[in-house]
Parts: sequence; C-alpha cells; structure tokens
Amino acid sequence: MRRRLVHVALLALTLLLGAPAAPAREAVPAPEVSAVTPNGYRLRVPIGDARIVRAEAAGLLFDEISIPGGTDASAPGEAQLPIRVVHARIPWGVEPRARLVPGASRALGSLRPPPFARIASEPSARGRRSAAEILDAVRSPRYAAARGEALRRAIPMAARGARILAIEIAPIQWDPASGAATQLEEVTIELSWDRPSEPLPGEPESRGRPGGAASLEPESVAGPRYAAAAAASVAPRLSGSAAPAPSVPAEHAGPGPLRLGPSRPWVRLGTLRSNLYRVTAADLGAAGVATGAIDPASFRLFRARPGDLPESVDVDLGPDSLRECAVDVTGAGDGSFDPGDALYFYGTGSSGFGDDLMLGGTTEYVESQRAADSPYWLTWGPGPFAAPPLRTGARDAAP
Repeated sequence: MRRRLVHVALLALTLLLGAPAAPAREAVPAPEVSAVTPNGYRLRVPIGDARIVRAEAAGLLFDEISIPGGTDASAPGEAQLPIRVVHARIPWGVEPRARLVPGASRALGSLRPPPFARIASEPSARGRRSAAEILDAVRSPRYAAARGEALRRAIPMAARGARILAIEIAPIQWDPASGAATQLEEVTIELSWDRPSEPLPGEPESRGRPGGAASLEPESVAGPRYAAAAAASVAPRLSGSAAPAPSVPAEHAGPGPLRLGPSRPWVRLGTLRSNLYRVTAADLGAAGVATGAIDPASFRLFRARPGDLPESVDVDLGPDSLRECAVDVTGAGDGSFDPGDALYFYGTGSSGFGDDLMLGGTTEYVESQRAADSPYWLTWGPGPFAAPPLRTGARDAAP
C-alpha cells in the first residue's frame, strides 16, 4: 500500500511539473529598513493593492480577498482572510520583540469572505465542498469569530546560517456584523532585543521576491546582517555511500529544554530520510570543529519528537522535547576521535509513516509543513547527565 502511495505521489508531481506555467503574480512590495541601532531597527512594509474575486457557491456570493505575497492562513470554516509573512534578520543569542504600528487604511466595501480557501477563484476547490458544508460553515460561530490584532505572531527561525524572525501580518480587517472590510496600506514593524548586537558593516538589505510569496532565500530577507552562530552544522553521510546529504543551516547553541549551558559544544545533524548515518572526524572538521580533544566515548545524540511542533510549546511541561538516541561509536577505546573512527546512528526524516518515524507511531502518513530534514543534536564532553551515554546493543540473530 505504501509503495502505491509513493507511486501516485510521484505521478501527481510529474503531471504538475508538466502543466503550463501559471501567470506571474503581482510583485511583492519590498520592506524598507531604517533607524538601525545595536538594539534593533525599523521596517516599513507596503502591503500593495488587495484583489477581490467574487463568485457564487451554495447560493451565496463570496468575496475572496488576496494581497501581493499573501498566503492562506485561516483554518477551514473561518472567514478566509490573507496574511503576509515578512522575514527579518535578527542577531543570534538575543530575545527579539516585534511591535506593529499600523499606517493608513482604506475601505474595501461590504464583503463576505468564503469559509474555505479559494472556493471563489478556483472551481476545483469549490467542487470539493458540498453546499451543505459551505452553508453550515457560514452559520457557525467560528466563521464570525474575532481575529485580533494586525500583528499575528513573530517566530524565530534559522536559514543558511542567519537567524530570522518570521513576522505574520494580517492587513485585512473584517466586521462580521456589517460586512465592512478595510485594508492597511502599510505597516511599520519596530524590532528590538534585550541586549546590544552590532550589525556587520554594509548597507541593510530590503529585497522582496517578485512574483510570489517571500521565501527564506537570502534575497527575500530584510534587515542588517549579523555575525553567524557559533554552533556548527554537519550533513551526515549515508552509511556505505560517499554522497553527502544536502547541508543544513547552523543553529544557536543556546539553553534548551534540557537546560544545557551555551558553553557546551553542539553540532546540528540533519537527516532527510530513514537510514543508517555515519559521522566521521572529517565531517566535524569540515564544519569547523576541532576534533583533536574529543573523547568519542562521551558522544551523546539527542533529537526531538518527529514532525512539526505545536503552535504553543511549554518546555516546563513533561516530557522534555529532547530525547537521547542510542549510537554506535567505533574506535572509542583510546580517548581520541581519529580519522578512522566513526559515529553511527539510525535517523529518520521529518515526514513519513508514523510507525517509521517513532516507536509506537501510527500507520498514518505524517507530513512536516515547516522542515525538509529532521534535526539531531550531537554533543560531547562531561556534562550534567546522571546516566552514561546511550549506545546501541548487540544480540544474537541466529535462527
């Protein structure tokens, strides 16, 4: 059954790639950087003109609102209002804060947003919803629920060695009682953090990605550049293969759910699919790690639960998100991680069938929406651990 699902997915991808290219979208207005200081800077974000598509579904007229670079973020059953995500560079090792100052707004008229994404603009999306389902959604209290402020949330993340704050803006406001909709024409985002951090020399960058939503590539991230993180990043090699996996961004070696100090060495290992992986002294050396003083007997490997994190995470609630994984280390008896030594571990990707990703998982397919690889964290040396490092065991498999 799984083999058939993979075949169908590949066939669908082939058909998609073979389809004619869609018309180019309106260019995304680029943010403008100003007032740069060691404690923050300011972003002026033009929103661009909203586009409204009106169509009938279930006997009602719906108004689908889109903005340049916008995405569908509303849950099914809620009034579908677009958001825009702005990616801004921030320093490593600080606690960032974002404050939104709304600019001028303009009226869009009396509108009825659809309760499901794209049912006004795409007949295929409309055909997937029955009339009863659409009418029930419009009558539900969820459809008319209040949306809150224009600044939805700000999420720190990393991309290609840079630390980035993903800021979600909701520039469309809608009053369910009157149907009146308004759009912010621009907003100003004031970024600040808890301790000074000098930006690298050079002009701040504020480039948008024309033709669609912003990505996490360097040309679509705004703001000054800051020094890279101190932690290293290694792409493990598949055991028995000379081809390395694609490299992954470095992450900040800061305090985590296990309350480990930032002075401890940490290396992020990214795995793309389920397999046996190998890490050698050459791999660590290529990532800038001095291996001469490493005692391989002290290697410990940790990982989080596979899949996306929930929207709200309290690390003080058990279980802690990081769990130690068993590894096998060759050449650990001499206290030195030599060129012929290696660390082996079994890793999984971030997407797959639940029982492949974790012990006790279900047979349902789990697809990560936020990561292409699954992060593992390697550390070594003495530390606040009550138990010795986990190692893989051996057993007799003779019939």
